[in-house]
Amino acid sequence: MKARRLCFSWMGWMVFASLVLIRPASAQASLPPRTLSLKQALQMARERQIQVLIAEERVQQALARISQAKSSLRPQFSASASQYRRTVNLEAFGIEPGTAVGFDVTPPPFNVFDARIFLQQTLFDLTARRRLNAAKSGERLSEAERGQAEAAALSLVANLYIEAQRAQDAEEYIRALQRRERSRLGVATSEQSLGLGSAFRVTQSKAMLGSSESRVVQAHSAAVERRLDLAAALGLPQDQEIRFTSRESWLPTGIPNSSGLEALLEAHPDIVVAKRRVDLQVAELRQEKAEYYPKIAVNADVGASGTTPDNSTDTYSYGGQLSVPIYQGGLRRARLREAASKIRENEAQLDQTRRDRLADATRALVSLRQAQAVYRAAQLDLTRAVQALKLARDRRELGLGSDLEIVEAQADWAVAKDTQSEAVATYRLAWINLEYRLGRIRQWAEELKEP
Repeated sequence: MKARRLCFSWMGWMVFASLVLIRPASAQASLPPRTLSLKQALQMARERQIQVLIAEERVQQALARISQAKSSLRPQFSASASQYRRTVNLEAFGIEPGTAVGFDVTPPPFNVFDARIFLQQTLFDLTARRRLNAAKSGERLSEAERGQAEAAALSLVANLYIEAQRAQDAEEYIRALQRRERSRLGVATSEQSLGLGSAFRVTQSKAMLGSSESRVVQAHSAAVERRLDLAAALGLPQDQEIRFTSRESWLPTGIPNSSGLEALLEAHPDIVVAKRRVDLQVAELRQEKAEYYPKIAVNADVGASGTTPDNSTDTYSYGGQLSVPIYQGGLRRARLREAASKIRENEAQLDQTRRDRLADATRALVSLRQAQAVYRAAQLDLTRAVQALKLARDRRELGLGSDLEIVEAQADWAVAKDTQSEAVATYRLAWINLEYRLGRIRQWAEELKEP
């Protein structure tokens, strides 16, 4: 029994020591809260969002393809050196035995040494030049796709930021309602103790308080989910608290007229990408046509040739080469038909993209105007709630009101504030959606000011 007590005592000290050692480590591992404005979030989206990073790498790949296309127009240098010991059969070259007295068609083994430098330069290759132009068109397409990815990332992060901010505000509103229900329960309990109230009212207040506590848990879970979505999009630690600073710092201004949407949409990233794809197919068609033209190149080499490096003689050669395509079984014509079809395909896609983006922008403009009307109504209702709360406090100071009236007025103000916060968030989301649909979200992000 004594040994068992000693064992338990030793294990208890081990558990205590582990808790003492582990708790400071966990405390040190916790990250401090991050203060994040909308402009900072958008800047981080440009730098960290995965689709933007992928698009940037594709731009680098396109630049590399341009360098590859240029290489075929530049001088090509190479060098080689070889040393062989070989035998030959002269009969393989048409020399028959007995051609001369004492002539052996299988001479003894001999050494062969050769070392030289080669030069090749293309003088005229229209296909290579058109291939270079096509590579440049591909680079412009990659740049446009990077802009498209950046616009999508900015829109995504802006939406996630406002939704996370709104979820945080909603949690504060639910907690305000919880405080109201707790005050109501206190009033009901006091009235029951004084004989002015009933047990049913106390039970009812407890039920309302329990319901508000459940809503607090739900609101907190929603706020955490929205924060995690934003952190995942920006590459932030999942366990780091985010404090939002962009609240009343900006509201939409200067809503465009629906009559000028088509002109604004020409700079939309989706339309620019569609245009660049047409340009790329046109460049590839010109490249296929260039295959009909001849190619001219010069070749030269200089080096040493002999049996060994010590027994060698300098040799050289130079000359030109002209190659003309004549007939390749209809391959060229088939490729021209394919390239022309791709141009028509991408032109049709460009027209459809213009129509789709115009429809999206029109719907976004209607949604923005609707959100603007809701915001103005919510702003007026909040002003009313502020005045009602002030009136309730004045009545209590004059002895004409009660604490419960103030609690009710505060709850009414909290509801109006939450409605106004929801209207502001909806208004901002509608504006961001319009900027994205018009293809101006990158310009908007740059013009956005810090709070």
